[in-house]
Amino acid sequence: MAEQDFPDVLEAALARVHHLEQENLCLRNAADTFGLLAERLNRALQTERRASAVPPDLTSQPGPR
Repeated sequence: MAEQDFPDVLEAALARVHHLEQENLCLRNAADTFGLLAERLNRALQTERRASAVPPDLTSQPGPR
């Protein structure tokens, strides 16, 4: 490789590093958003499970007491 190629190679490498840093930032943001969504879904599922686990109100059902 000729010595005059080094600035071009260095510039290309720096541009690639910058691109990868931007991509990394986007991926981290997406992961954070996905984590928040997963937590919301988990809470909703827990609430739904608790609601379905509550026994029916026995005072509203006819029958002997």
